[in-house]
Amino acid sequence: MVSPLLLAFIPYQHHDSNVALKCPTQVRRLQSQPQTFLPSTPRLQLAATTTDVELLPSIREAIQEEYSEDSETAKQTWEEAVNLVATRTGLSPDESELALAKAFGWRAWVKVTSTIARRFMKKSLPSLDSLAEALDWSLTSTVGPLQLSPAQLQTVLTTHPEVYLVDPAATYQTALSVAPEPYGGDSEKFRELAQQDPTVVACTFNCRDSGCSSECGNCWVSYDLKSKM
Repeated sequence: MVSPLLLAFIPYQHHDSNVALKCPTQVRRLQSQPQTFLPSTPRLQLAATTTDVELLPSIREAIQEEYSEDSETAKQTWEEAVNLVATRTGLSPDESELALAKAFGWRAWVKVTSTIARRFMKKSLPSLDSLAEALDWSLTSTVGPLQLSPAQLQTVLTTHPEVYLVDPAATYQTALSVAPEPYGGDSEKFRELAQQDPTVVACTFNCRDSGCSSECGNCWVSYDLKSKM
């Protein structure tokens, strides 16, 4: 039987054969350090490390592949959509393209790693006419109720581009229809709230009325909790 005193002087062999630790303090220090697990495939590594701006070439490539039968028209439509958002909102071209990529499903598409998951993902090219109408609704009092400033729209497009670039009028009505008191049933109060905080238009679900359906990101209850923090 080996003496316990003798064990104290046996070097600890780390999983790296080049490292031998003789001091228990060193062993504890090493074990307390967080372990880094690198993605096992290039695609996973891309999804884990690239910034959104670095995804833009992959997004453009995905659009070209999806509309390969008429890739030039798809490219032109996408570029015109980017220019339209940039011109109307004051966002940079990259910021405008990222907003569109999030709103129309392309950012999520290039980041996902599962071919099975992709079957359930929706992506599309924007209609330039519908996009112009959405921007008019958001910015112009004669079309929509909010008349957001370009600065307000810039901010909300970084967090909720799908709300304001894809049929915001319909989303607004849905949010109003499920809004709790004092906003539900009072379109003027709801309009005032949305002008102060345009992100509230994303609240198209209210679990107080119908129970939880895993819609926390779009739920009035979650919004109310965040407002009180």
